Amino acid sequence: MRNLWGKLILILAAVFCLGGCSTSPQGAETTVRQVVQQSTQRVGETVALGAAEKNVVVAGTAVPAYRGEDYYILNNNIPFFSEQDLHKRRGTIELSPLDRWGRCGGNFMIVGPETLPHVKREGIGMVRPSGWKLAKYDFVENHYLYNRSHLLGYQLSGLNADRRNLITGTEYFNKRLMLPYENRVAETAKRGLHIAYRVTPIYQGRELVARGVVMEGYSLEDRGRLHFNVFVYNIEPGVVIDYADGTSYASGDADSIREKRAVEKSIRRHKKKIRNHEESNTVHQRYVRYAS
Repeated sequence: MRNLWGKLILILAAVFCLGGCSTSPQGAETTVRQVVQQSTQRVGETVALGAAEKNVVVAGTAVPAYRGEDYYILNNNIPFFSEQDLHKRRGTIELSPLDRWGRCGGNFMIVGPETLPHVKREGIGMVRPSGWKLAKYDFVENHYLYNRSHLLGYQLSGLNADRRNLITGTEYFNKRLMLPYENRVAETAKRGLHIAYRVTPIYQGRELVARGVVMEGYSLEDRGRLHFNVFVYNIEPGVVIDYADGTSYASGDADSIREKRAVEKSIRRHKKKIRNHEESNTVHQRYVRYAS
């Protein structure tokens, strides 16, 4: 307990220094790097600091509360990997144990062709991540607010129902924000390359739902042609989330979100009709050429 308080005091001192007396950006980056790495190395304990009401705390550095920008770039988009991380065996997967509140820690892997699964994913409905609540809204895509969000995506790791790798994440966060980065990593691995990849959930205090995740990636053989280091907000437009326990309610702009989703759905339906029409024309033209 004494050691834990010691760590908290040191990190709090770093936060105050960064906010009021530090003139070196390198100092801020080092603080973030050290704590994110500690999250993947800890054993059974998550040290998560509380935050100012309007900020999210990411490993000792204040990140602005969500204001419409889905991502916050960290360290000029350069990941915090150590040389040791970058030289780990191909196919390595490291999962942090759950902490005392049942929350996931940071997970790391070296993604490559050998880690990509070749079988269809099975169900994961039996897993209840920390803060899990069943909530439905008609303006949320697929209606259900929460997904069981993989930290190390199934398409990269083949990990499915491992409780250490699933957090409570919104539909928007999981499908629209995390997935594009996962797809970039998967596409790089399919070209025969390997990528150091880490995803670290960030909690405030004892909250059960992560405020977001830090996603880091670095392609190895081409020395970082693919690289990123971003904080991804765990939010759902039109919904207010209590991150302490996962409860939620529709916000004042829910009606505008509902209208926006209806327009998006109409556009998708229209595009599908166009594709079907084009495919039908292509088949018809082939038939005409064959018949003639």
